[in-house]
Amino acid sequence: MRRFFRQVLFLTSIVAVCTPVHASVLLTPGNDLSGQPGDVVGWGFGFVNSEWSVLTFSEFLPQGSPAGVLGNYQDFISLPQNFYDVSPGSPLIVPFDAPTQAGIGEFEISPGDAPGTIIAGTLRLHFDTYFGDPDVGAVTDTLDNSLDLPVSITVTQQAPSVPEPATTGVLGLCLGLAVFAARRSLGQRPLSPPRRYFRNFSSGG
Repeated sequence: MRRFFRQVLFLTSIVAVCTPVHASVLLTPGNDLSGQPGDVVGWGFGFVNSEWSVLTFSEFLPQGSPAGVLGNYQDFISLPQNFYDVSPGSPLIVPFDAPTQAGIGEFEISPGDAPGTIIAGTLRLHFDTYFGDPDVGAVTDTLDNSLDLPVSITVTQQAPSVPEPATTGVLGLCLGLAVFAARRSLGQRPLSPPRRYFRNFSSGG
């Protein structure tokens, strides 16, 4: 929650010092992400502008390699359920959430990417600006504005597999039973027959 309010204050301060028709965007949890081969990572975002704005779409521009070689980017901004109409000076903050496709977009790391690989590029956010509220038919000011953000995804090593807690419990139980059985077998030695003691009593004359 504190992080959320810090982002709101940061975006609001940017608008306070911006000249008209200037927008700002930041990515959450940050520009640089990491994940294992096959993982899906993504960015949330915060956006603010001094004019009415409608976010239209985003794209990932890879650096130094053809698109799709090291993974695949999916834009969330252009999805029908994500119509972002932003009023002047009002920060819009959308955390990343893969199941609901909220945020600016997600990147699927290719399963064949080697650990240590750094996928670098530019995340570009497109938006239109208006002279008034676009919901009431305001006239368009400028179309297809964009903001560029440098981003990277570092491919990490897959962690060694760890037995599930239930599996660990079963293994522990089996080991305990084995130890108990071994001790019991050692304790069950054959018993030697009981010794009998005889005393001779001589009868008195």
